Amino acid sequence: MTYGEERLHFLDNLKLEKKSSKGWIPVFMVAWWVLIIVVIWFTYYQLQHNKYFGMDGKVVKGEDVISTVQDAIDENELICIEVVTLGGTVTFLHTDRTGVEESGATLDAITKRGSQTYVDPVSRFGCSVGHNATGTVDHICFMQK
Repeated sequence: MTYGEERLHFLDNLKLEKKSSKGWIPVFMVAWWVLIIVVIWFTYYQLQHNKYFGMDGKVVKGEDVISTVQDAIDENELICIEVVTLGGTVTFLHTDRTGVEESGATLDAITKRGSQTYVDPVSRFGCSVGHNATGTVDHICFMQK
């Protein structure tokens, strides 16, 4: 056997083996991504729908009242927000919990100095949150302390 023949036999012995794919790695990766997407979506959903529950029963600043009203107006939420100041009461968005009657109140009612319902950003308000049978917040009341 010469050197060239030896080399040919060596190449014949090098057979490429097919790697056996178990199939579980792609399935695992897909399941992992689905789980991540579901967790992110659920977290986002919970934050969006329960963002007001954190204020229930707490005393908040006037600036929090203003930002809550502003956010709800910007998002056109189906919610009734009452702001009770020492000078009067103003209702935003929907005047009832069914969302049928819309309020014409604007943010100026609580941000314009000199109005009876002006909310001073440093003042304190007690917050109560009401929800319907499905757990969705439908009413928020801020009462000046």
